[in-house]
Amino acid sequence: MKKNKKAVSLMVSYTILIVIAIAISIITYSYLKLSLPSEKTECSQDIHLIVEEINCSNGELNITLSNRGLFSVPAIFLKFGNASRQVRQQINKNNEILTSPIKPGEKWDNGGVLFDVSNIVIIEGNYLLEIEPAILEKRDIILCNNALVTQEVQCTIN
Repeated sequence: MKKNKKAVSLMVSYTILIVIAIAISIITYSYLKLSLPSEKTECSQDIHLIVEEINCSNGELNITLSNRGLFSVPAIFLKFGNASRQVRQQINKNNEILTSPIKPGEKWDNGGVLFDVSNIVIIEGNYLLEIEPAILEKRDIILCNNALVTQEVQCTIN
């Protein structure tokens, strides 16, 4: 009587392939678990920006901010839009990272430069300005969602 040795060797080869696949996945998982950072960087609760002055007329927005928190703010994102809309347009596209951080107790007015919002302000009315501070961690910008400031703005067109 002849035994079918092919069937046995085929089963052994499949078993070995499965064992190798499981071993590779365990090694990959262990490597990634050790190499990826475990802590997520977050903003401090003590970051606090206040709108000191705001003026919107003829499609130009002038903002003065004050840092009343305990930490410097190296970056901000300014978003502006109609009060009825959920999504607002970012108006400081090339100025997210400030040339010098807003230190505690300091005021910031963008160096007197006005923001152009003429493509957003079509009619007079109420608009919303969102100010979201951010911090820099190594080369990453980390948004401070807990320190988001929303200010209603009355815009006029002359």
